[in-house]
Amino acid sequence: MATDGSSDPAAGGENPDPDLGRRPRFLVCPPDYYDAHFLFNPWMAYTEQVDRAKAREQWERLVRLLEDLGARLEFMEPSASSPAQVFTADGALINAENKALLLRNDGPRGEDEPLLFADWLERHDFTTESLPPGMTLDGGNILRLHDGSYLVGIKPGSTHRGEQYLLRLLPLVANASVEFIHLSDIRYLQLDMVVGRLGDKGYLVHEPGFGIDQGSIRGSTLDQRAILYAGSDDARNFVCNAITVGDTVVTGAISAKLRREIEGLGLAVEEAQLSGFYKAGGGAKCLVLPLDHWRQTQVNRSGATSA
Repeated sequence: MATDGSSDPAAGGENPDPDLGRRPRFLVCPPDYYDAHFLFNPWMAYTEQVDRAKAREQWERLVRLLEDLGARLEFMEPSASSPAQVFTADGALINAENKALLLRNDGPRGEDEPLLFADWLERHDFTTESLPPGMTLDGGNILRLHDGSYLVGIKPGSTHRGEQYLLRLLPLVANASVEFIHLSDIRYLQLDMVVGRLGDKGYLVHEPGFGIDQGSIRGSTLDQRAILYAGSDDARNFVCNAITVGDTVVTGAISAKLRREIEGLGLAVEEAQLSGFYKAGGGAKCLVLPLDHWRQTQVNRSGATSA
């Protein structure tokens, strides 16, 4: 398995894959130095022991599953300076074709990771932009919706400075509007733990994670598609932290009821066991960074795409 470059054997080969340009492309990073000693939510503790071998096995299973579903994966070289680099979704936001906004997390991650992601992206022909000094922005709190707009989660106590910058930036670079939603449950400080996109078919929602004044999403952009409600057990299993590749949803251990509802939308469900990463507050979506341009097209089993 390569650690820096495309996993696709057709890239540069004599028999190029005709669907190469239409297959979703993600950046992933092996969990060589993964640890949970960067505290930022109640799922984490200094006493938590990470079984790195188990985490590596789970990560490799996810990689194989995504490749089997038709995704193209690029592999980033892990750095010993960043135990959370495996959560590549926090590294950048691809907001236009070959253009990336480098994200900056709170704490030590915000010092090292922007440089690591800038290096990889720029070596792979992306133009990068940094957040202004002093601003932070978490990739787990940014979700692109079916119509090209963005939903951005606001953590309790947040200054909103990074989010307000995004509100000004995205209409300019992506012609995309931004909607804010406040998060209220300290167990779910990332939007992608309470809202998950099911391709263009609908959304997974754990409504208790929203602020009391936003306890309903009726009438919002989300409400333009089917809303499937995730209960407490599903939320604890990171079901909303899902990836949709074509007509398949990759998620955590899911209840039979919610699985049937997703299948009722014409989607298949694949469970990815990622308990080793839940210790650090991340699931399947956290482990991939979409590299496609802002439309983030998807490919289904027949090879057709949807935006």
